[in-house]
Amino acid sequence: MARSLKSEQQEELDQLYWEILIIIGFLHQAGQLTDRLATRYRETLEQVKSRSDLRGMRIMRKDDNEAIRDLPPAEQQRLKLMLAQRVGTDLDAEQRAELERIEELVRADRIETEDDYRLVLGRVEEIYDKPGNADEVGRLNKLLSDFDNAP
Repeated sequence: MARSLKSEQQEELDQLYWEILIIIGFLHQAGQLTDRLATRYRETLEQVKSRSDLRGMRIMRKDDNEAIRDLPPAEQQRLKLMLAQRVGTDLDAEQRAELERIEELVRADRIETEDDYRLVLGRVEEIYDKPGNADEVGRLNKLLSDFDNAP
């Protein structure tokens, strides 16, 4: 059964729906999703939209951000351009906001939510094997470990 959303929530749900639909198509075309997986992902997207599940849609979009980071730089740029042209989404701004949030967590020296944990973990996975990132990875791993070991 569909939830009743405020107009701004419905707009966000619709925006996320179109972004995710474009991303699914792009990842499928780029060979990152098999036919079967792309079909199942679209089916899940339609179910989430039909339930007006804004939280579920946000989670799906966050998962997409992780998949986008795994793309080669040239493919990331193509997708960024496609999203900007078709639905006005600025992925660079989203990524800057994520990095700013991670910096806030580092300054606070603590992770308090599962969402922030996933954000930090995603950053570690993105940079751990790149030269020159050992200090940042160490700081982020400490935050993750502290969160894991919190009572």
